[in-house]
Amino acid sequence: MPSGTSTSGQDRFRTPGEKDLPDLYRLDHEAFGEDEGYPYFFLRQLFDVHRRDFLLLEREGVLSGYALAVRSSGEEHAWLLALGVLPEFQRRGCGWALLGAAVQHVRDAGALRLNLVVRPDNESARRLYSRYGFRDGGFFEDYYGSGRDRVFMSYVMD
Repeated sequence: MPSGTSTSGQDRFRTPGEKDLPDLYRLDHEAFGEDEGYPYFFLRQLFDVHRRDFLLLEREGVLSGYALAVRSSGEEHAWLLALGVLPEFQRRGCGWALLGAAVQHVRDAGALRLNLVVRPDNESARRLYSRYGFRDGGFFEDYYGSGRDRVFMSYVMD
Protein backbone atom coordinates (compact mmCIF):
# COMPACT_ATOMS: atom_id res chain seq x y z
CA MET A 1 0.00 0.00 0.00
CA PRO A 2 1.58 3.25 -1.04
CA SER A 3 1.75 6.01 1.46
CA GLY A 4 1.62 9.67 0.64
CA THR A 5 -0.92 12.42 0.28
CA SER A 6 -4.11 12.62 -1.72
CA THR A 7 -4.47 14.89 -4.71
CA SER A 8 -6.28 17.39 -2.47
CA GLY A 9 -3.21 17.51 -0.22
CA GLN A 10 -5.30 17.34 2.95
CA ASP A 11 -5.08 13.57 3.43
CA ARG A 12 -2.11 11.39 4.26
CA PHE A 13 -2.35 7.65 3.65
CA ARG A 14 -0.05 5.10 5.24
CA THR A 15 0.17 1.53 6.45
CA PRO A 16 0.00 0.95 10.20
CA GLY A 17 2.80 0.13 12.57
CA GLU A 18 2.42 -1.80 15.80
CA LYS A 19 2.21 1.45 17.75
CA ASP A 20 -0.98 2.31 15.80
CA LEU A 21 -2.99 -0.67 17.12
CA PRO A 22 -4.55 1.07 20.16
CA ASP A 23 -5.62 4.07 18.04
CA LEU A 24 -6.86 1.76 15.27
CA TYR A 25 -8.93 -0.20 17.78
CA ARG A 26 -10.42 3.03 19.19
CA LEU A 27 -11.19 4.31 15.69
CA ASP A 28 -12.82 1.00 14.73
CA HIS A 29 -15.09 1.08 17.78
CA GLU A 30 -15.99 4.74 17.40
CA ALA A 31 -16.82 4.19 13.73
CA PHE A 32 -18.71 0.89 14.09
CA GLY A 33 -19.80 0.84 17.73
CA GLU A 34 -19.05 -1.66 20.45
CA ASP A 35 -21.30 -4.37 18.98
CA GLU A 36 -19.96 -4.13 15.41
CA GLY A 37 -16.31 -3.19 15.98
CA TYR A 38 -13.64 -5.87 15.77
CA PRO A 39 -12.49 -7.38 19.08
CA TYR A 40 -8.92 -6.32 19.84
CA PHE A 41 -7.52 -9.84 19.44
CA PHE A 42 -9.10 -10.16 15.98
CA LEU A 43 -7.92 -6.72 14.87
CA ARG A 44 -4.45 -7.76 16.05
CA GLN A 45 -4.64 -10.94 13.95
CA LEU A 46 -5.77 -8.97 10.90
CA PHE A 47 -2.84 -6.62 11.46
CA ASP A 48 -0.37 -9.52 11.74
CA VAL A 49 -1.63 -11.22 8.58
CA HIS A 50 -2.68 -8.25 6.40
CA ARG A 51 -0.61 -5.29 7.59
CA ARG A 52 0.16 -4.23 4.00
CA ASP A 53 -3.54 -4.28 3.14
CA PHE A 54 -4.51 -1.72 5.81
CA LEU A 55 -4.75 1.87 4.73
CA LEU A 56 -4.79 4.51 7.46
CA LEU A 57 -6.05 7.99 6.67
CA GLU A 58 -4.70 10.98 8.56
CA ARG A 59 -6.47 14.27 8.13
CA GLU A 60 -5.53 17.40 10.02
CA GLY A 61 -2.89 15.32 11.79
CA VAL A 62 -5.51 12.93 13.22
CA LEU A 63 -5.99 9.24 12.43
CA SER A 64 -9.46 9.78 11.02
CA GLY A 65 -10.24 6.60 9.11
CA TYR A 66 -9.05 3.28 7.82
CA ALA A 67 -9.79 0.67 5.19
CA LEU A 68 -8.81 -2.96 4.91
CA ALA A 69 -9.00 -4.42 1.40
CA VAL A 70 -7.57 -7.88 0.78
CA ARG A 71 -7.17 -9.78 -2.47
CA SER A 72 -8.29 -13.39 -2.16
CA SER A 73 -5.39 -15.80 -2.61
CA GLY A 74 -5.39 -17.34 -6.08
CA GLU A 75 -8.52 -15.40 -7.07
CA GLU A 76 -9.21 -12.34 -9.16
CA HIS A 77 -11.46 -10.78 -6.56
CA ALA A 78 -10.85 -8.95 -3.31
CA TRP A 79 -12.84 -8.13 -0.19
CA LEU A 80 -13.27 -4.80 1.55
CA LEU A 81 -13.23 -6.09 5.12
CA ALA A 82 -13.60 -2.68 6.74
CA LEU A 83 -13.94 0.99 5.95
CA GLY A 84 -14.42 3.17 9.01
CA VAL A 85 -14.25 6.90 9.64
CA LEU A 86 -14.38 8.69 12.98
CA PRO A 87 -17.79 10.34 13.46
CA GLU A 88 -16.32 13.87 13.51
CA PHE A 89 -14.73 13.26 10.08
CA GLN A 90 -17.78 11.71 8.43
CA ARG A 91 -19.48 13.53 5.56
CA ARG A 92 -16.20 15.32 4.80
CA GLY A 93 -14.93 13.10 1.95
CA CYS A 94 -12.86 10.74 4.07
CA GLY A 95 -14.90 7.67 3.14
CA TRP A 96 -14.66 8.53 -0.56
CA ALA A 97 -10.88 9.03 -0.29
CA LEU A 98 -10.42 5.73 1.57
CA LEU A 99 -12.64 3.83 -0.84
CA GLY A 100 -10.73 5.16 -3.84
CA ALA A 101 -7.40 4.23 -2.26
CA ALA A 102 -8.70 0.74 -1.34
CA VAL A 103 -9.95 0.12 -4.89
CA GLN A 104 -6.58 1.22 -6.28
CA HIS A 105 -4.75 -1.03 -3.80
CA VAL A 106 -6.59 -4.20 -4.85
CA ARG A 107 -6.47 -3.20 -8.53
CA ASP A 108 -2.68 -2.92 -8.23
CA ALA A 109 -2.68 -6.39 -6.62
CA GLY A 110 -4.44 -7.80 -9.69
CA ALA A 111 -8.05 -7.94 -8.51
CA LEU A 112 -10.76 -7.53 -11.11
CA ARG A 113 -13.61 -7.17 -8.60
CA LEU A 114 -13.99 -5.84 -5.06
CA ASN A 115 -16.74 -7.31 -2.85
CA LEU A 116 -18.12 -6.18 0.48
CA VAL A 117 -20.99 -6.70 2.86
CA VAL A 118 -22.75 -3.87 4.63
CA ARG A 119 -25.57 -3.55 7.16
CA PRO A 120 -28.90 -3.01 5.39
CA ASP A 121 -29.66 -0.02 7.65
CA ASN A 122 -26.30 1.69 7.00
CA GLU A 123 -27.76 4.01 4.40
CA SER A 124 -24.81 6.42 4.26
CA ALA A 125 -22.34 3.60 3.54
CA ARG A 126 -24.63 2.01 0.96
CA ARG A 127 -25.05 5.40 -0.72
CA LEU A 128 -21.25 5.90 -0.79
CA TYR A 129 -20.66 2.47 -2.32
CA SER A 130 -23.44 2.93 -4.87
CA ARG A 131 -22.14 6.35 -5.90
CA TYR A 132 -18.70 4.81 -6.41
CA GLY A 133 -20.15 2.13 -8.69
CA PHE A 134 -20.79 -0.85 -6.39
CA ARG A 135 -23.91 -2.82 -7.23
CA ASP A 136 -26.19 -4.77 -4.91
CA GLY A 137 -25.70 -8.49 -5.28
CA GLY A 138 -28.05 -9.97 -2.73
CA PHE A 139 -29.26 -10.00 0.84
CA PHE A 140 -27.91 -12.37 3.47
CA GLU A 141 -30.01 -12.97 6.54
CA ASP A 142 -28.03 -13.65 9.75
CA TYR A 143 -24.71 -13.28 7.86
CA TYR A 144 -22.77 -12.62 11.08
CA GLY A 145 -25.19 -14.47 13.35
CA SER A 146 -28.73 -13.99 14.51
CA GLY A 147 -30.10 -10.57 13.59
CA ARG A 148 -26.91 -9.47 11.85
CA ASP A 149 -28.08 -9.29 8.24
CA ARG A 150 -25.93 -7.93 5.42
CA VAL A 151 -26.26 -6.68 1.86
CA PHE A 152 -23.63 -7.99 -0.57
CA MET A 153 -22.20 -5.40 -2.99
CA SER A 154 -19.60 -5.71 -5.71
CA TYR A 155 -17.50 -3.35 -7.82
CA VAL A 156 -16.07 -4.45 -11.16
CA MET A 157 -12.76 -2.78 -12.03
CA ASP A 158 -12.85 -0.78 -15.24
